[in-house]
Formats: sequence, C-alpha cells, structure tokens
Amino acid sequence: MIAIDTNVLVRYFTQDNAQQAKAAAVLIEDTLTAQRSGFISTIVLCELLWVLRKFYAVDRAAAANIIETVLAVDALTVECRDAVARAVLDFRAAQADFADCLMFELAQEQGCTEFVTFDKAFARRAGVRLLA
Repeated sequence: MIAIDTNVLVRYFTQDNAQQAKAAAVLIEDTLTAQRSGFISTIVLCELLWVLRKFYAVDRAAAANIIETVLAVDALTVECRDAVARAVLDFRAAQADFADCLMFELAQEQGCTEFVTFDKAFARRAGVRLLA
C-alpha cells in the first residue's frame, strides 16, 4: 500500500500543474491496483476539501462528488470508508464543513452519545449540542 498526500490529490483533481497532474494520474490510474492500493487517510480528505473549497472555489456539490469519486476507485483504500461515505451525505445535506461531518460520524462509530461544539451552525445538526 502506498500512502498518498493531499497535494497529489489536489494536482489530480485540479490539473493546475501539468507535470504534477500527469504524475498523479499515472500513479492513480496506471500504477495503483486493488492489490497494491493507495491509502487515503481521513486527514488527507479533510485537507483536500479545505484546499479545493478555499483556494479553488469548488462548490459543495462538486466537493462532495470528488470525495465520492475517491470512494469509488477500487485502487484506493480510504480510512474509515463507511464513516467517510456517511459524512459525504451529511455534507451534502447540511451547511457544516466536511471535517465537522466526518468528526461527527467518527464519534458515532466510537459509540459517543453526544457531540458538543461552540460552532453554532454545526450545532443545528441532530445529535450535536451547542456548548454554551
């Protein structure tokens, strides 16, 4: 398994640097296989969406589509795949950041009965309590 950094995925999806985008495409499309997969951590996914939304003005729907694309590639092993898939659904439906949605889903997987935050927008989500 080969761990993939955020910047490799950024180049792959933005195609903003021809040489690096080509190297990323060769890795993802030609080198990786289900038997020798690329590992994508949850941190990499959070960074990816943050970079795409902040610096490339990618909208929520397109950002969610990108994560779903990553999940669909057999040659990519995504950390906590089920939580990530649920977080994408949350992200599509809510106004929360993807990272918040993923933190909530990971907490649920760990058996947490409550999620507390100072983030008023995120606290509107069911299961999240505003800590006042």
